[in-house]
Amino acid sequence: MKIAFAPIQGYSFWKYRELYNKYIGDIDEYYSPFIVKQKDGSIKSSHLNEIEQENNLDLNLVPQFACANSEDFNFFINLLQGKSYDKFNWNMGCPFPMLVKRSMGCGIMSKPELIKEILDSAEFDTTKLSIKMRLGFDNNIDIYKLLDVLNNYKLNEIIIHPRTGKQAYKGEVDLDSFEKAKSISENKIIYNGDINSLEDYEYLMDRFPDFGKIMIGRGILKDIFLCSKIKGSEQLNQSQKKELLHNFHAEMLDFAINTYCGDKQIMLKMISFWEYFSEHFDDQRKIFKLIKKSVNPQKYLTAVNNAFSRDIIC
Repeated sequence: MKIAFAPIQGYSFWKYRELYNKYIGDIDEYYSPFIVKQKDGSIKSSHLNEIEQENNLDLNLVPQFACANSEDFNFFINLLQGKSYDKFNWNMGCPFPMLVKRSMGCGIMSKPELIKEILDSAEFDTTKLSIKMRLGFDNNIDIYKLLDVLNNYKLNEIIIHPRTGKQAYKGEVDLDSFEKAKSISENKIIYNGDINSLEDYEYLMDRFPDFGKIMIGRGILKDIFLCSKIKGSEQLNQSQKKELLHNFHAEMLDFAINTYCGDKQIMLKMISFWEYFSEHFDDQRKIFKLIKKSVNPQKYLTAVNNAFSRDIIC
């Protein structure tokens, strides 16, 4: 089974990917959080940091972008080709309202003619392009109309998260609609959504035994050993896992201290890190509550020591 690491804005940033690859591995492709043009046409430096080659050494990175017109589409492709990437991902799945209002993310899924116009303008081989999308914005009808358009192009693959944009990450995934979409598409379909445990993976494989590749996002953040469990390569005992988690955290903290200015920025970054990292430990709610209350490094380290004094549950 090939596994792709889904981009999670603010969490699976370049340093996290670097540390994950160093300590865990078992990922076949890493996807960057999407880059997007600002209203003035610029790109945030933080977005560009995600795709710089020196920040992605030894990773099989697929850079992701979001756009809503031909000019920006080809701009991003040329930018990424200039950085020696030969595979790209167009994000049509992000449900964030500010992006949807600009007809980007899943906001573009209801405009198949615009998508056709953009793809017809492509100045590169579309077999290098993958598309990440949902069932639609407010219904699951958009995807069927869109697949009729996409069937006219040879794409690398289409990654489907079987929820609507309005659902965001709530409610159940719609496997029936996903199965119908899979049967309609003439391009390769990859599944993404709610694989948070080995049991979730096994359930999915029982229903779709022909899968050779999946994409996982939050499931990896919640259990960094999940991919090793899926691939059957997990060999560490609980003590070794705790040591690995400790080293992983230590490097992330060292990065934050040397990158961000002032205790407040450092604490904000590390609190964000612990939102999912705490799920590796017993009584994770109490752990994360203590982490969030940290107002200075001393209290933070006290909360961290409390966490590592507990049993790990992954």
